[in-house]
Amino acid sequence: MDGRDDISVPQPDGSKKTFTKKYLYSHGSGIYVEQIERMLEQKDFVGNDYPIKACVIVFQNLLMSTPNTQKVINALNKMEFVLCVDTHLSETAMMADLVIPGSNYLERFDFNATWVSQRALGLRQPAVESWIGGRSEAQFFLDLGQAMGFKGFKDLPGVNDTDEAYNKEEWDRFMKTGNSGQPFTTQMTWDELKAKGWWADAGGKTGFGRAWSPRPLPPRR
Repeated sequence: MDGRDDISVPQPDGSKKTFTKKYLYSHGSGIYVEQIERMLEQKDFVGNDYPIKACVIVFQNLLMSTPNTQKVINALNKMEFVLCVDTHLSETAMMADLVIPGSNYLERFDFNATWVSQRALGLRQPAVESWIGGRSEAQFFLDLGQAMGFKGFKDLPGVNDTDEAYNKEEWDRFMKTGNSGQPFTTQMTWDELKAKGWWADAGGKTGFGRAWSPRPLPPRR
């Protein structure tokens, strides 16, 4: 919809027309300013009719994070249905037809990664339960997919039925996949990660760089 990637579009004569992405760099969640344009124009990025009737906004405050607030307001007003998942009634959530409570950082699992000199991450774990049933991004989509009857959503007990199970499955896959298909030199189970709170690859054999060690501060001048 937003032209984030290069794309080849089949033509009536059987050929394909290639469209080059507009921006060299973009976030994995898409190009927000382009998405807003598409919502307003009701066309895709190459000009074809592309009716957009609903908008699902997960942990984003578009009115405050996207340029031209009035244009964002106009785009949301053009929608027949707007749903927001957030931890509070943000400016964007105030415009939604339905607001689903999200979980804040004290109520959820999160991977906090840093790739400074080697692969390493810390595990954020729930300190309290959400008193309003707040969901993480992943848990919201798992619940939604289950409610819609889609295969692969909360249909594997112990794998994707809870927020912890989902993160454990992701962690196990991360350990198994490793670096370029090679398992990491430092393996850690999910229970070990929960107990220790952080993980770091030993480096060297991964091709990512040497093992991390604190660097001395430069002398003051």
